[in-house]
Amino acid sequence: EITITQPQDVIPVENQLLNENISDEASISIQTLIFTPENWNVPQSITVTPADDPLIDGDIQFEMIVEITAENSDPDFASVDSETVTGTVLDDDVPGFEITQNNTFVIVDENGTTDTFTIVLTAEPLSNVILTLESTDTGEAIVTETLTFTPADWNTPQTVTVTGVDDPIIDKTQYPIVIVSISVDESDALFSDVDNQRVSVTNFDNEADRDNDFILDSEDPCPDDPDCDDDGLRDNEEPTVECITDSDCDDDGLLDGEEPTVECITDSDCDDDGLLDGEEPAPRCITDSDCDDDTIQDGDEVAPECITKADCDDDTIPDPNEVAPECITDSDCDGDGILDPDELAPECITDPANPANIGCEVPQVDSDDSETAENQDLTPTDEPEPTSTPITPVSETENDSFPWWILILALLVLIAVTRILLLVYMRRRSPIITHIAISE
Repeated sequence: EITITQPQDVIPVENQLLNENISDEASISIQTLIFTPENWNVPQSITVTPADDPLIDGDIQFEMIVEITAENSDPDFASVDSETVTGTVLDDDVPGFEITQNNTFVIVDENGTTDTFTIVLTAEPLSNVILTLESTDTGEAIVTETLTFTPADWNTPQTVTVTGVDDPIIDKTQYPIVIVSISVDESDALFSDVDNQRVSVTNFDNEADRDNDFILDSEDPCPDDPDCDDDGLRDNEEPTVECITDSDCDDDGLLDGEEPTVECITDSDCDDDGLLDGEEPAPRCITDSDCDDDTIQDGDEVAPECITKADCDDDTIPDPNEVAPECITDSDCDGDGILDPDELAPECITDPANPANIGCEVPQVDSDDSETAENQDLTPTDEPEPTSTPITPVSETENDSFPWWILILALLVLIAVTRILLLVYMRRRSPIITHIAISE
């Protein structure tokens, strides 16, 4: 004979409801086994079947006691001791709740339409379970606030209604979330650890905006074109309504979409340097009044190419250090063949012929040019008489700056002195040689 019981030492878990009879948890397929002299050695099977219940009662242990029925059995087996087989029924009931939606999203719109979803508990509670529902954006959607489940209706789905909320702005489709959670302080303790669940909501906008430029069609000069003036800016990005239909809103020669900042769209001289934004040589110069950082405002530069070059003539002298504005674009400002940084003094950079410039080289005047100048200064009465003195060819070396005539004059003087000394010497020696006394 086989009987199934619950061990006497089982201690119920707190807040856990147990079935009064073990038969409500498990049953056996047969309670009596008969062995005969013919089948005594053939094993016989006993099937244990668990009973499903909605209670959160945890895993249940049980015992099966197998013993000999003495009055109906061979007397030789009457003294055989009974045996016990132990087992466990694993509980499959978990606290929680399930959400069922008609679609992937709950869909509403700003006209106030509604949509629904349902919630049901996954197991029978011992006391009430209260669910709270909250919309993450009540300006887009509102929702039923609470649901209450009891031990009597825990498995009956309850409906939640979501309603779309209107607003006066063009915000396109919005996606608020409905958060469903257990109100722990008001609910069965077995459900206190149940996680929150989230339901996605889609709320369609009802403001008319055919070209999706976030401007109401009634206020949009081009309701079917998001870039009405083809300037590279969407109409809603334009700073003023007037700019929606004007591709160069500040008339600076630059398309609004090419302006570096929104402020520059309506300011023709964005950096206040005296140049229109369209005249600036590089985009970065539009918002930088000293684009090459040479301390000269871009509008004061002497040439457009100097706006982005701090040394406009590449003479190694920074533009603000040049001695005159005209020297900013001329590396040889005085045209003397000497680069400005190689001049002996700053005064020499702009005036090569002024003797007052210290160290400046004064160009040599050609002798022919000098004679011509002298002849031009003579009056008719001063005109020199022609002479027969032959014209001596002048070597090119005479035009050299070295005073060769002084060397020649010194040589002639040396020759003359030498001749005089020689004559004096000869005169002192002649009496000894030429005067001879002769007797008659």
